[in-house]
Amino acid sequence: MTGLIALTGATGFVGGTVLRALLKEGRRVRALSRREGALAPHERLEIVLGDLASDTALEQLLAGTSAVVHVAGLVKARDRRSFEAVNVEGTRCLVEAATKLDPIPRFIYLSSLAAREPGLSAYAASKRGGELAVEENPALSDWQILRPPAVYGPGDRATRSLFRQFARGRCPVPGRGQGRFSLIYVEDLADAVAALLRHRIAPGLYELHDGRAGGYDWSDMAAIAARAVGRPVRPVRLPAPVMTAIASVSEFFSGIAGHTPMLTPGKVRELCHEDWVARDNLLDEALDWQPVVGAEQGFANAVEWYKAHNWI
Repeated sequence: MTGLIALTGATGFVGGTVLRALLKEGRRVRALSRREGALAPHERLEIVLGDLASDTALEQLLAGTSAVVHVAGLVKARDRRSFEAVNVEGTRCLVEAATKLDPIPRFIYLSSLAAREPGLSAYAASKRGGELAVEENPALSDWQILRPPAVYGPGDRATRSLFRQFARGRCPVPGRGQGRFSLIYVEDLADAVAALLRHRIAPGLYELHDGRAGGYDWSDMAAIAARAVGRPVRPVRLPAPVMTAIASVSEFFSGIAGHTPMLTPGKVRELCHEDWVARDNLLDEALDWQPVVGAEQGFANAVEWYKAHNWI
């Protein structure tokens, strides 16, 4: 295939899977990496050292590219400013660098379904801010924003603790337990990006999911997890006030220790929000991509990997 693809976030869980999908297709990729040696060598992979705050690195990353796939971003941070510096300003810098080129490359941004509710958390607000950096740049005409729901799969550290709870026979249920949510297996998400690069569709926001219209509820989650781990898994309610209290304590002591907490009051509000179902302007209605891994197989794959690597 022709055309050089610029990729950010290639050292992360989702970005690394996107990188493998593009290379498997025969694409040439130039990836941004903050650390030397973080990416395995490949004959069709170029590596640019730097980050989203480096004008020089972005110029090197984008030169001669036909498309940009922007995956890099923070999912946890110590404060709102840190989220905004990467997820908003980093995206804006990348967009502005891309629009200086002639021709301007196509721009694909992997956002999050959380951006649909920016008032819930600093993370959600920063992802919406990143979207606006793409949408509102007048020079950028060929762009798509993907809003995936919860992403999971083998090797994911973010969902490792959840699968540990499954292995112990528990399914944590936040808030009132009335929520519904969509899921997507990481390889399906990466294949969606690859399929998007093969087609031209209208600029806009696109949601996607694993093919289950209407998503899942927490009883579905517990039942699917039970089959994956091979033992009963019972739902365990976690009332929002209890979760918020725990998150506040965690945030306080993490700040003292200089760590980045995963559970914050904002994250609790995200978890307790009752509608994370992907339904608006679905990607599979705009092009010929279809997900192939549902939660039954996806959870089984993840559990097998976690067990093989002694993660659960």
